[in-house]
Amino acid sequence: MPGLPCPMPNRQRQRTSGLRNLAPVLVLVSMATIGCQRWIDPLPGVRIEPTRAVRQEGDFGPDSAYQLLVGAGKLPSPDEATAGWERLLDRFQENPWPAQAPQAVADRQPWSPADYARIRAILDVAAPNLALARQAVAAPDPQVPTVTSIDARIPYVRGARDVTRLLMASAYTKEADPAQVFAELLTCIRFGNILSRGGSVLNHMIDMRTSGMAVEALWRIPTRTDVPAPVLRRTAQELLRIADGVEPYVEAMRGEAHTMLAAFSKAQWPKTRATMGGRLRQQNYGAWLALNCFSFLTGSTRAGMGRDFTHFYQHLVDLAAKPYHEDVACQARNLVGSASFHERGKGLWRKRNPEGLLLARQLTPIHSRYFVMAAERDAMLRGTALYLAILAYEKDTGAPPKALADLVPKYLPRVPLDPFDGKPFRYGVGENAPYASYLWGDVAWGIYSIGSDFSDSGGQASRAASVSTGRNQDIVWIPKPFPKVPPPMPEGGLLGGGL
Repeated sequence: MPGLPCPMPNRQRQRTSGLRNLAPVLVLVSMATIGCQRWIDPLPGVRIEPTRAVRQEGDFGPDSAYQLLVGAGKLPSPDEATAGWERLLDRFQENPWPAQAPQAVADRQPWSPADYARIRAILDVAAPNLALARQAVAAPDPQVPTVTSIDARIPYVRGARDVTRLLMASAYTKEADPAQVFAELLTCIRFGNILSRGGSVLNHMIDMRTSGMAVEALWRIPTRTDVPAPVLRRTAQELLRIADGVEPYVEAMRGEAHTMLAAFSKAQWPKTRATMGGRLRQQNYGAWLALNCFSFLTGSTRAGMGRDFTHFYQHLVDLAAKPYHEDVACQARNLVGSASFHERGKGLWRKRNPEGLLLARQLTPIHSRYFVMAAERDAMLRGTALYLAILAYEKDTGAPPKALADLVPKYLPRVPLDPFDGKPFRYGVGENAPYASYLWGDVAWGIYSIGSDFSDSGGQASRAASVSTGRNQDIVWIPKPFPKVPPPMPEGGLLGGGL
């Protein structure tokens, strides 16, 4: 009708109404994002994709190192004769394996007849598994399937861990034949190395712990058993080759980036979102609800999480690729600030994707600790190689070398460097051995790494070839056991004693 407004079509009217209803949301988004900055910047040029090709379980044939490792881990179920053998492993460290079965009449003997029989029984039952483990370390293509999901099951890990413990027990029971002992300990280290090639961070942790157990035995056994110089020299050279060939921890970081970024894919996002919110929801439901609302407004979407964590892992991979020196440790700790949500947020609400920042703050201290463990593993492998080479030199010449350079090239191809500062391991001989009259006891020489506190404490430690838990503790190798009872403090204290 003339003079009356023409009514809108229904579709146009619905569109206009939808925009009107959306306007408050757009205003809230604009208000929430004003002044918000991203919590991490990109680091272009850093490769975060795994260097190794992605491998599925079906890619490994029956004679591959992986399938042999899996077969070795299928240990028989313990029976009454073999149950509880794991609890006896620590006893090997202080008490050599008896040449003959102990007698029941002896009082307070380190090995009881029942313990002796239990170790013998488990080694007999597991003999086929140990044979497969030895085949695995000699097989080509030492790698495991690529872990592609944060909740992927890794069923072979527990069995592989038990096999490394059995290899340790087997080595200690062969102490009368040092060549066999050292061969078994090297097998143990190589077997653990297979786990880390393509596996998750968990795989790397088991590899590191395996190396730690084996190098402690490689230090301990020569302190109480006469090991021929050729065996010491060959083992030192092989151990340094192993140290040079271990999977760099940067590959674990790339693998972690691969699985974490996959968690933000369309297929895995719902489960990932539920997992991410679970811990915070239990700690503080109100904070979790507020964070979810704010996160939605400021970009904690699947795409936003994927983008920010790509940048986050660029920084982690870049740090993991560098030698673990003091500046790298500081950067790793401070990458995204505090790990605690309860420290009043500390800028959390002024960042885009605060949920991603919160998750990164939880992950950063974990990864920082893993960086330390990787460097400690490298220090123990290199330091033990150096320790065995010095022992071999001393047996051949009747005296320890005056300088570490004297070991090259007959005993080692080069002097290995302390991974914590890139300098040669500290070496003291004769009166120049730090703490020789105090912590080390009466020793002719000793070497040490400055350790993860990056402080040269002059060889202060309470155990050899082992990472100490106290502050200002170095990683030490000396050619005899540490004194069981600490000697009296030198007059004037440690500083007055010549440090």
